[in-house]
Amino acid sequence: MPLACRLRWGDRAVTIEEPDAGPVPLEAPRQRSFQIQNMLSAFELNLSALSTVSLLVGVFLIYNTISASVARRRVEIGILRSLGATRNEVRWLFLGEACVFGALGVALGAGAGILLARVLTGAVAKTISSHYVLLSIDQTWLSPVQFLTAGIYGLLSVFAGAWLPAGEASRIDPVWALSPGAYAEHSAVGMRHWGIYGILTLAAAVLSSWLALKAGPPSWGFAAAFFILAGFAFFAPGVTERFSSLAAWFSSAGILWRLAADNLGRSLHRNAITVAALAAAIAMMTGLMVMIFSFRNSVDSWIQRGIVADLYIAPASNETAGLGASVPPDAIAWLQSQTGVQGVDTFRELTAAMSSRHGSGQSAIITVVGGEYRNNLTFQGGDDAGKMERVLNDSAIAITEPFSRKYGVRDGEHITLTTPLGAADFEVVGTYSDYTRDQGAILMGRKTFDHFWHDPRIESLSVYLHKGASWEKLADAFRAQFNREGEFSIYSNRHLRDRILTIFDQTFAVTYVLRTVSILVAITGVFLSVTTLAAERQREIGVLRAIGASRGQVRRALVIEAGMMGGVASILGLAAGSVLAMALTWVVNPAFFGWTIHLQFPYATLLSTPLWIIPIALLAAWIPAWRASRGVIAQTIREE
Repeated sequence: MPLACRLRWGDRAVTIEEPDAGPVPLEAPRQRSFQIQNMLSAFELNLSALSTVSLLVGVFLIYNTISASVARRRVEIGILRSLGATRNEVRWLFLGEACVFGALGVALGAGAGILLARVLTGAVAKTISSHYVLLSIDQTWLSPVQFLTAGIYGLLSVFAGAWLPAGEASRIDPVWALSPGAYAEHSAVGMRHWGIYGILTLAAAVLSSWLALKAGPPSWGFAAAFFILAGFAFFAPGVTERFSSLAAWFSSAGILWRLAADNLGRSLHRNAITVAALAAAIAMMTGLMVMIFSFRNSVDSWIQRGIVADLYIAPASNETAGLGASVPPDAIAWLQSQTGVQGVDTFRELTAAMSSRHGSGQSAIITVVGGEYRNNLTFQGGDDAGKMERVLNDSAIAITEPFSRKYGVRDGEHITLTTPLGAADFEVVGTYSDYTRDQGAILMGRKTFDHFWHDPRIESLSVYLHKGASWEKLADAFRAQFNREGEFSIYSNRHLRDRILTIFDQTFAVTYVLRTVSILVAITGVFLSVTTLAAERQREIGVLRAIGASRGQVRRALVIEAGMMGGVASILGLAAGSVLAMALTWVVNPAFFGWTIHLQFPYATLLSTPLWIIPIALLAAWIPAWRASRGVIAQTIREE
């Protein structure tokens, strides 16, 4: 009868089925459930971190929304202040409005989130089934506590995003209320020192990285990522101002170009926030893109080195229920007797209690290999063949990099394992790269294992053929002999490599949705920013129209300014994303999973980012620019 257990993941009802694999120790289901929970927690943590970054971008959007409201009501604010309204009353007027609309947004977002969850649940379940464990999600639902948590986070984001523009509204002088242009220039002064805050925030990122790698907990790695995004956001005013000055030098580009460049720096208090929001979205997209690109290339290199057999055979149930079913001895003997077969290597996995000088009472996964060394493992410090010789023939063991980082075990140290013969001491002769599991594993030779365990079961086979032998014919013959009812999974070298990379791509597929949401939110910020700028410059636009500027020229000036914001955000976002990728690659992944990823940049993709960000910014600015150009000249001038 199949073993079945039911657990909760993200407050969803999840069923995990494990086909019967024969006698299983009582501790095995418990251990496997514990491992599943750890892996799902790590996967959920990644999604939560990405969602938090999207929420950060949303804070910038709220800032732009409330800023647009303040700009449209500047005259009303001046009238209220002249009638006796205090600064706090004005501030809470806008904060209250933001919270009311924020509450409506939370309610709509909760409903939309449920619909989106139903769409994405299948993809996430497929990812977990491929990468972790087979599961079926019976229903998608959220508890009232999670709705409450989402509401609190949403309202806090609204409050944080609305605080600065509400404070800006409270500080408006009644006289300045009728001269928006002068206020814009005044507001830009206070932002030019934000670079100092950026340096301090990046210093906090460095400290958080050190804590994640050395002192723990690993969640400091995500704090480092947040500080990197925030630090570069503080650089937005300085970078925007310098870009404005540099762009103004190109007088040959025309008067509209120079006007847009001057306005970019003059409205720094508005444009810098928009640049920061778009740069944060680009940085998240860039950081994830570089990390995934580097990770995939590292995994691909590991596959090219490690997956070298011609054929891989294992019981089909092992792919869904974990390694538990074994290969019959007669199937192994049959493969070894075939004329085209050069050799058959064996694999077995089990869990045993472990202790080292760093602690006891822990359990470790032991992977048992039998056969020859095929130059398919890469050890730290070199001498791969010598270290594997000791593992296969000298009662020594090797460990994976995640195991070394998780338990603090190094080469030359000793580990005590509980065996059927009692506690046994093993020397660690090497640490090698491995991406199959984030909890790490111990590598042991079959001869050593047989001496202590006396358990002949084998869970999978790697078959090596003589040159010119056909793996298709051998696979067909094996199916006819032993696989009439699909008892075995049979993969060729190419098929197994493709399957691993497919699983990898499925794992990160959901991140594309989150990245797209962040970019859309940031682009919406460009729309609101240009809308706000048009409201602040009503009189200026009226004057330009009065002295002969056409509607098209006014429209183009605002659109060019938005394009400049897209260009500055692209530059700043690519720089921030590159540093973020370093944190994800060198801090987050080692701290959480123990994997070594070799940082690589997809230069062609990164350099093409401004080529699509700038046109999108131009399109986002078109409607508010068109509206601004349609204003009545007499009314806009008469407002002064």
